[in-house]
Amino acid sequence: MALYFIYVPNRSIIRLAAIPCCLVDTIEHECGINDGTAVSDVMSKDSMYLAAGISLYHVQASNIGEKVGRLVVIKQRCV
Repeated sequence: MALYFIYVPNRSIIRLAAIPCCLVDTIEHECGINDGTAVSDVMSKDSMYLAAGISLYHVQASNIGEKVGRLVVIKQRCV
């Protein structure tokens, strides 16, 4: 399972947190001008995957600013 962030500015930091405010992943994104994609394996430093539900992301880009948003993680059950 992976989570892709696209159109990410160069030299930015992405933080992914599960509600209630548990930091899951921090991505330090630095790339060329043509590659604005950052990927998270959605696994915390404690080796736990991001649970289904609402999560928050925070993108901090140098000389540009910050963006905070929400995303929904939906997991399909295998029967």
